[in-house]
Amino acid sequence: MNKEIVEKEKDKKDETPIVEKEEKEQPKEQSNREKLKALVTELLGTEEVQDDEELDAKLHDLLIDLNDYRTSSQENNETLMSLFQAEPTLGKILSDMRDGATLSIAIGRHLDPESIVPQEGDPDYEAWAKEKDERINRLNARKESQENYEKNLIASEQIIREFVEESGFDEEQTAEFMSFLDAFTSDLLDGKVSKDTLVKLSKVLTADAEKEEAVKLAEVRGKNQAIEAEKKKPQDGDGLPDLSSGGGAATEEPQQKDDYIGNLVAIQKKRNRL
Repeated sequence: MNKEIVEKEKDKKDETPIVEKEEKEQPKEQSNREKLKALVTELLGTEEVQDDEELDAKLHDLLIDLNDYRTSSQENNETLMSLFQAEPTLGKILSDMRDGATLSIAIGRHLDPESIVPQEGDPDYEAWAKEKDERINRLNARKESQENYEKNLIASEQIIREFVEESGFDEEQTAEFMSFLDAFTSDLLDGKVSKDTLVKLSKVLTADAEKEEAVKLAEVRGKNQAIEAEKKKPQDGDGLPDLSSGGGAATEEPQQKDDYIGNLVAIQKKRNRL
């Protein structure tokens, strides 16, 4: 009985399908050339280098830049070392600041501020006094400029609010106006002026002139209509109707109102044709 059970278990094991272990594909190791391409692309922050010729050109430019940087760094280090050797205290102050000390603490630890102030009659006294006065003037000018800036912001905000209210802008028009104003001032602060801004400002500057021209056109049109109406009035004669006019007394046509909007459109069309 036990023998039969063992045989059956053996048969089951034989029937179990054998699953071959799938070998994981190992990533292909990059060649030195490919590693160099990736490094140059990363250092230059450009698009991926495509071929060896482009790699050589970019690598050449990169080595030139690195060599220039190395030369400049060496010159700056030599200058700093000469300063630190001439004024060892300066090096100690900067070392403390590097380790987290503030300028005041570092100076207080290594230097008496009064000891570096030249006295009248010293060789560098006049130059020191001149630089001191210029520094104070710069600080005062900067402070005054900041105060004026803050005052102007408050005044400008009030002016804008009054302008929007007087102009009768609705919510959408107010948002559009403020968006334009914000973009305009932001561009000016960045030293930039867009063509769209110039077009809008040009329309503002020429609006009064166009309106005045439209009024003049309306006046001329009104005078012409009055002349035409005068011509159609019956002339003094024998009392008989003027048959040449189609019979009956001529009736005066109602004078049309001045069309300012139409005149403005006409002016705009004329400007576009020029």
